[in-house]
Parts: sequence; structure tokens; C-alpha cells
Amino acid sequence: AWDNVHATILAEKDPAKQAELRRTIGSTVDYYLTSMSAVTEDGKLAHADLSGSKVGGVAFGAANVIVVVGTNKIVKDEDEAWTRTNEFALAAESARARDAYGVPASAIVNFEVLRAANPFAPGRIQVVLVNDALGF
Repeated sequence: AWDNVHATILAEKDPAKQAELRRTIGSTVDYYLTSMSAVTEDGKLAHADLSGSKVGGVAFGAANVIVVVGTNKIVKDEDEAWTRTNEFALAAESARARDAYGVPASAIVNFEVLRAANPFAPGRIQVVLVNDALGF
């Protein structure tokens, strides 16, 4: 059965309770579907977030992570991944956050680069590259 955890979290209007839901049910799901802001040519995955809920879920919390990434996000190296995240993805996410949440902007509080598979769960993260421009 499908449980839309994201909708459950957003339905909570108390910010403190919503933060607790992000921590408890948002990052420890069986399957976590996400994207990245950049993928390096040698396969490193880079992304950022404001609260830590995304990087936490990807780095450790979720049992399985499915990453869907458009080829528009492929960059040369980690330096270019940071530049793309900071200069392009942050601006696009800020515009989305203004519309979705009525906030002035987003911010990069957490920046994560996954350089290799977790040695204790090597198949936990699956990456699907789509030969198209997807997201920001």
C-alpha cells in the first residue's frame, strides 16, 4: 500500500510538529524517491537542502533510495556540482518555495556528496539516468 508521507507532513500546520514528522517518518521510509542537483562524470551524487530531511534520508534513513536524474545535471566534478547547486538549483528551488510555501527564499544549509556506495548496504541507492532535461 502507498502511504504519501510527504502529504502527511505538509498537512501538519504546527511547524514544530511538522519538523518532528520530517525527522521521524520522513527520513525512515522503506522507499525514498528523489533527485540530485548534480551528478559528476565519475558518478558522484550531489544535492542540498534546508532542513536536513533530504540529505538524512538519502545518506542513511531510508531503506531504499531511488534517484531519478536528468542528463542535464551531469557535471565534470565536485566543484562544478557545488557551482550548479549553489548558482542554479538554489535559485530555482527558491522560486518554487516562494510559490509553494510563501517564503522569501530557500537556502543551502546541508550539502551532501555521495562518493561511493555504503559498504554495509551497497545496493541501497539506485540511480536512473534519463536522457532528458529533468528538474533543476
